[in-house]
Amino acid sequence: MTGREETTAEKNDQHLRGKRIALGVVATAVYVLAAVVVVCLVHNSGTYPAGSDTMYHIHRAELVYSSVCAGNWWPGYDPTWYNGVEILRYWPPLAPYLMAACQAIAQGDIWAGYLLFVGILVVGSSIPWLYIGYKMDRPWLGAFLGLVWFFLPNNLYQLFAEGNVPRALSMCFLPLYAYNVAAFLRGEKRVNFAGISVCFSLMVLCHLGYAGMLALATLLFVLIYCLVNRRVRVALRAVLAMLLGFLLVGVWLVPSLFGGISNIDSSTTMKSFFQSLGVSLNPLERLRTTLVPYIGLPGFVLAVTGALFSNRKAAPGFITAAITCVLTSTAVMPFLAALPGGGLLWMMRFISIALCLILISLLQWRRLKTPILVTFCALIVLDCVPSLSLIYGDRSGVQPVERLSQQQKGTLVEEAKSITTQRLCVLQEGSGVIDAYVLTNLGGTTNQVFGAGWEASTTSRNILLLNRASNEGDFLYMFDRAKELGADTVLMNTDVVENPEPDMVEQLDECAEKTGYKLVNTSGIYRLYHLSAAPETFGVKTQYPAIAIGKNSDTIALSYPAFKQTADPNLNHYTFDELSRYHVIYLTGFTYDDQQAAEDLILQLANSGVRVVVSADGIPENKNSHDRIFLGVRCNTVRFNNGYPDLHTKDGILDTDLFPSDMTTWNTVYLEGLDDPWGYADLGDGTHVDFMGTAGSDNIVFVGFNLTYYYSLTHDESVGGLLSQAMDLDSGELPERELVPLALSYGPNAITVTSPEDNVNTTLAYHDLFDDVPGARDDFHLTVVDGGTTRLPLAYPYLWQGVAVSALGVAGLVAFSRGHRHAKEPGNELA
Repeated sequence: MTGREETTAEKNDQHLRGKRIALGVVATAVYVLAAVVVVCLVHNSGTYPAGSDTMYHIHRAELVYSSVCAGNWWPGYDPTWYNGVEILRYWPPLAPYLMAACQAIAQGDIWAGYLLFVGILVVGSSIPWLYIGYKMDRPWLGAFLGLVWFFLPNNLYQLFAEGNVPRALSMCFLPLYAYNVAAFLRGEKRVNFAGISVCFSLMVLCHLGYAGMLALATLLFVLIYCLVNRRVRVALRAVLAMLLGFLLVGVWLVPSLFGGISNIDSSTTMKSFFQSLGVSLNPLERLRTTLVPYIGLPGFVLAVTGALFSNRKAAPGFITAAITCVLTSTAVMPFLAALPGGGLLWMMRFISIALCLILISLLQWRRLKTPILVTFCALIVLDCVPSLSLIYGDRSGVQPVERLSQQQKGTLVEEAKSITTQRLCVLQEGSGVIDAYVLTNLGGTTNQVFGAGWEASTTSRNILLLNRASNEGDFLYMFDRAKELGADTVLMNTDVVENPEPDMVEQLDECAEKTGYKLVNTSGIYRLYHLSAAPETFGVKTQYPAIAIGKNSDTIALSYPAFKQTADPNLNHYTFDELSRYHVIYLTGFTYDDQQAAEDLILQLANSGVRVVVSADGIPENKNSHDRIFLGVRCNTVRFNNGYPDLHTKDGILDTDLFPSDMTTWNTVYLEGLDDPWGYADLGDGTHVDFMGTAGSDNIVFVGFNLTYYYSLTHDESVGGLLSQAMDLDSGELPERELVPLALSYGPNAITVTSPEDNVNTTLAYHDLFDDVPGARDDFHLTVVDGGTTRLPLAYPYLWQGVAVSALGVAGLVAFSRGHRHAKEPGNELA
């Protein structure tokens, strides 16, 4: 009898196994068929490769492909963008290498390679869910989730609207990571411990910033899991496994973190990563546009329902997802921004993480009634339909090269490329990634001042200031710094000027002429300028008459381009010999370690004939007294509304323009303790306050009321004249620049520069790879060399340190995965 029962049970097991194998085969075939359909639709969409950043990632893929074909397996340096950028150091390498492999399969056709890559994403993001369904004993639901995961609105938005290819690739690993975390918390299996670490490492190699956000989501999930299930030890082990995932990829991660990405994840861009829940949850809103991040009402309702009614295994995921969705609201942003490190919380990027948690928790919620489950599944499918337009586009069938070429007609891009000998500067905001790709990869290569992915460039501050100068109409600075960056050609879109004056075009041409650029051609809003006398390859030797020290040095330089900007705001780090070479020194937002030494240096410089101008709004607070006093001059706060009162000066009363409309309240300082006041304002009731004058020496001038910043915003001529008088410097004065011919060659392991003179700016971006090179140094993010031949190495940075960290990660993974015991509670499965 027992034998018959066993035989029957074996037959049932075989039958069930056969059904599951058949389901796996059929599901995989469906995934492949879906991939083929998606690829065909994308190919005929007329918009591919769609996405604002997609061309950047295609450029990286082409760079990797061409370099590998030439025998260089790690093309860490790209000379075409940003005066030379370490393009694989700060942006993870997995996506470009996979795209390059797709290009190789497509026999070098990058567009066919991209289509193949999209097909791989469809299948690669589906199979994990099928696997998870089997492991959790819910194969049918797993197979269904595998089919819809790629098509969820936010996942399509990432790939086809944002064009964030690495984040789209990470969607293949995110479900596996979430499953391993949930499985480990339930059963503490070694394979799941290792799975957490490996999957997280893959996420890091896709997108470091996104992996960091996933780490925060994991910590929130683990915290909620501890509160619901009261199992702290296993939760800490899961966090440990995640941290080991960071260590495993230390060979890439260490150079990325040590070098420091210039301005990535800045809090200044935080506000654009929040959205009203009325948009994020409203399915009708997407009938208007699909080009916004979208959570989905069915998913959010499922998260809230699961948080309230599911079991202990599923509830933590539902609760975490619901909280995450709420935190994406613009109403929450001020509270998150106030947290330490809150500027890193770009909450819209957490949406797919929340959706993944919802689906994993749905698989764990075994007691959910089938009709309700089917209803939720149907609503999820229905919610995907509007976003399918991101796949099929306008169905025109226009291919990428043709479309990109058409977009450049009338922009003078082709002519600009043809006359450029060293580097091209295109001042055109709004379509920068496409422009950068067209210049670099379409119809011949042209080196550029700009590019895409500026956060990873060492010249990020330089290029942001170029954009600011073009927007604000500081054309003299714009052309002068374009020359400093080695641009022999400048292509200007005049529409980028935010408040153009009636004679803007005349000003533009006049400033170009003054800096040596000649107008070559015009086409509508585009104007093309060229340094016809420039050598084919050149550096720049410069003598500045003035220097600005402090974190606000950019503002004064934009208005007075004769000022040399500095990266170090600490006055104690400068010497008398170094600063006495300048005619004018401007202190704005400076710091010091020793106030007495700083004051003594300024007095010594002033007594030697150097004019020192101190922006009183940027005087640091004394650490002991908490007063803002420098050279005996005290700064006191004052507030103005809409505009200044009449400013009384030695040359008469200034009737200044009103403050900009978005800055009607003006918080600033007035001055006490001046030896010779140059100007005062009447605050009413007979109260006079000084805003300008000298102290300590006739060559030390203090300026209050934040006049420099006001002038940068308004270009008020009366205030400009007053500032010029204080600085003994005209706003039209320029540094002396000499173009020096250089011999420059790029090799796989080094850049070789031969200069006929000392102290020549090569116009190449400076990297920490050059720190130990004799005769080479950093000057405002550009590389300066002395005469002779200088070899700038391009070796893999921090290699042995990275290898050591990776080895530590492997050792830790082996030790900790072997060291823990299984959970005591019955059953190790998630069923």
